[in-house]
Amino acid sequence: MKNICSVLIILLLLNCTSYKNSLVGQWELIRIYSGDDSYLPSSQHKFQNVKSDRKITLEKDGIFSSNSNLCRDGNNIKTPSNGKYYMEKRNKADSIFTLESVQCAGIGSNLHIKLKNGKLRVDYASIGYYYEIYERTLNYH
Repeated sequence: MKNICSVLIILLLLNCTSYKNSLVGQWELIRIYSGDDSYLPSSQHKFQNVKSDRKITLEKDGIFSSNSNLCRDGNNIKTPSNGKYYMEKRNKADSIFTLESVQCAGIGSNLHIKLKNGKLRVDYASIGYYYEIYERTLNYH
């Protein structure tokens, strides 16, 4: 019984690590969604395509950096951000990571990131219903 439990724990940890490794790399902003209806199915979201040099780099050790401010919808703000990303227990089932920026202090300042259809989705929980889509530009595997 102990062996079975040990194997299950190892498999669970490997699965989480594997998903985190799939996030590692450099990502560039390509689309923005901003809307009032949080209940609208994502297939009906109308995105705004953007040309931006805004990038997020996710390292294997759980550290991130960005060439712009991630505290708000900072698309035009050229103040770099950095911090850490990790998965909270409550978000494991949905494979959602928390992105915690050193520059964004306070309640509601953490962002949520996840992979969806090979793209990185960054949810800004404190700005109504707003999220950004990033495309991988460099892979660090």
